[in-house]
Amino acid sequence: MTVASEADRAALQAFGDWLGTRLPGAVLDEVERPATGASNGTYLCAARLPDGGRRDLVLRLQPVENQFLDPDVMFQHRVMEMLSAHSGLPIPVVLWAEPDPAVLGRPFFVMERVRGRVLPDSHHVEGWALDLQPDERARLYDGAVRALAELHEVPVGDHVAFLRRPGTGTALDRHMAWLVRWHRWAARGRALPVIDAGLRYVLDTCPDDPSEHVIWGDGRPGNMVFGEDLSVAAVLDWELAATGPAEIDVAWWLMFERSQTVARGVEPLPGVPDAEEIVGCYEQLRGVRLADLDFYRVLAELQFAIIVHRYVDMQVAAGLLPPDTDRARCSSPALMLAESIGVELPEPSGGPGDS
Repeated sequence: MTVASEADRAALQAFGDWLGTRLPGAVLDEVERPATGASNGTYLCAARLPDGGRRDLVLRLQPVENQFLDPDVMFQHRVMEMLSAHSGLPIPVVLWAEPDPAVLGRPFFVMERVRGRVLPDSHHVEGWALDLQPDERARLYDGAVRALAELHEVPVGDHVAFLRRPGTGTALDRHMAWLVRWHRWAARGRALPVIDAGLRYVLDTCPDDPSEHVIWGDGRPGNMVFGEDLSVAAVLDWELAATGPAEIDVAWWLMFERSQTVARGVEPLPGVPDAEEIVGCYEQLRGVRLADLDFYRVLAELQFAIIVHRYVDMQVAAGLLPPDTDRARCSSPALMLAESIGVELPEPSGGPGDS
């Protein structure tokens, strides 16, 4: 059993007892933490049943701390319920949800585990995608883009009201106000030269975009489960779901691909479509033209830089990195953001955690 914290150990012990109240006689077995999903308290589990059968489950716990403002596992559960009712996307079936923190120490939900394969972030240099043929990779990405396009066709009505970020104005206005709050919380009174400059840049150049769609917030192939036929078997990780322009999601996908390839000096795998091909496929599927992608690309780089900054802060707090580390300053999203907005990175501190 691999767990991330003492809080998770306690929750998992209690979960085994609780599971027996939902599946009488079941015994919790084969608990493991997946390689992806670092921002969530997510565990893959098997329940052994009295008749000799088994149920493959996923437990998702409320995070104790993560990179985002106000993490809410019940919000993710609600997003999945809404998408199951209002889209054709393959959403894992949620079996039970418990908002009462008294049960496991934190709110949680349990869903059926969808069997399949998940791409590691570094799938251009390691993992099972290396064994595919170029046409198979192209087919995999085509299905993934189709899933993103289908998400953006979900009707926007009262059923998505809970996704709207607080504030006034357009969905993009509210997204930018949320970004300012997130930046302030993540900075915690410190100067973050590149990130601060990036925030000023996006606030100064924000387009007048009144469009509103259901957005994923972290839509990319790495947040999908693929079947043996390379079709999308499940779409995962909805903690950043909101409403806003579809370009937020498309630009995030493109930025993330670049952060794992060109920004690291890595050649994309043959068969993986480039940015122009992904945009062309998406536009054709939806019959739309995407606008202001340069702005949304910088927005994505800024958001990713904040995520990495917070992750490094968490590693420092856990004693896994020294306080004077330059990991966040030298991260690929920070380098991409600095290049995009034309600012220089500050001089390295020379701390032992530099890389």
